[in-house]
Amino acid sequence: MKPLSRLCLLFTALLLAGCSTSPVRDSDRATANVVGNYVELGIEYMKQGQYDVALNRLQRALDIDGTSPDAHNAMALLRQQLEQPALAEEHFRKAIGYAPDFAAAHNNYGQFLCRRGRFEEAEREFILAAENPLNKNRDTAYTNAGLCMGLKQDSAAAEGYFRQALRLNPQQPVALLAMARLSFEDGRYLPARAYLQRYAEVGAPTPESLWLGYRVETALGARDAASSYALALRGRFPDAEETRLLNETQSR
Repeated sequence: MKPLSRLCLLFTALLLAGCSTSPVRDSDRATANVVGNYVELGIEYMKQGQYDVALNRLQRALDIDGTSPDAHNAMALLRQQLEQPALAEEHFRKAIGYAPDFAAAHNNYGQFLCRRGRFEEAEREFILAAENPLNKNRDTAYTNAGLCMGLKQDSAAAEGYFRQALRLNPQQPVALLAMARLSFEDGRYLPARAYLQRYAEVGAPTPESLWLGYRVETALGARDAASSYALALRGRFPDAEETRLLNETQSR
């Protein structure tokens, strides 16, 4: 099987989903609510790109409760955005240390490790998230494991994880597109077409999906379908790298 030649890094970070903690005593609920409010504010400011305000809110949460897994997980993601990997890893480890079953933190730590080429460590984190029966986002964790194995150039392992993701969620868009690409690169053009058709039902067109569709249909000799993909790619994404490749291909 050929390795993935170019797979977009589409890791999904999960902020608070799947956190498993011990029951909170009534006397601690007020404190927990305050911490939770600060964490939610920090996340919202992070999404808006107001990192200084997000840092302030998350630090307040940790000042109140330095053992909050949610606060450490969110702080790790913020430190990652601020390109402070040592601090990010410290907070990921604390989030997992305080809540070993925190699936979202395992997933997020996995993508952090994978981006740094620490593939074996990343794979372990993704699997811990994916195999947690309480995790509602198991398909995402398996998909991220597949993406990471793709970056490692281990297409067989990547395909295995994508298939596991699709068994859990047949409409997982990232896994469907990845399987289409893997199938195409392995010369399995009909399965590639089928995966792309499934992707089109649940995912928005992207430069990658349209360019891949053009090449699949060209390989199958379906000129009209290939032309439709080419038209959509030029119309929707005139400045994309994939459009440049399409133009180069058709000018030969």
